[in-house]
Amino acid sequence: MTQQSSNVDTQSQKLDGAMEDEKIGGEESGDAMTGDEEKMEGEAMTDDEKMVDEQGEAMIGEEVVIDTSNFKFSKTQLTAKAGETLTVKLTNSEGTHNFVIDELNVISKTIQTGQTDTVTIKIPEDATSGSEYAFYCSIGNHRAMGMEGVLTVENGV
Repeated sequence: MTQQSSNVDTQSQKLDGAMEDEKIGGEESGDAMTGDEEKMEGEAMTDDEKMVDEQGEAMIGEEVVIDTSNFKFSKTQLTAKAGETLTVKLTNSEGTHNFVIDELNVISKTIQTGQTDTVTIKIPEDATSGSEYAFYCSIGNHRAMGMEGVLTVENGV
């Protein structure tokens, strides 16, 4: 009986020690982080903040989120460098829309309210600074109603 009691005491001490280690590691205090939280720790800005400067224009080299609603894009000025690949994530808060850049052969899926689509835009290597590419919604008369914008090349050849 004494040996069984001794084994129980030893196991209890090991358990207590393990619990202390967890407390020191911060897990019991709620400081434990999942893998996703660890990746996010240290990010000073949200993804949306990284994509837009103070003037509301999409910045070079970032994924851009553009919300579509009746007759407008949330961003109408985009910039990119020659040779760069730009990713545009379209969200739709109202209506039926798409995203088209004729000169670069870009056309998104047509999306309904609540849907999203992502398009990848490859800026030509030989694009010159100041080159502009019009983007627009090709649904019905949306472009005529003002649903358009401009992608401008900066630091091109």
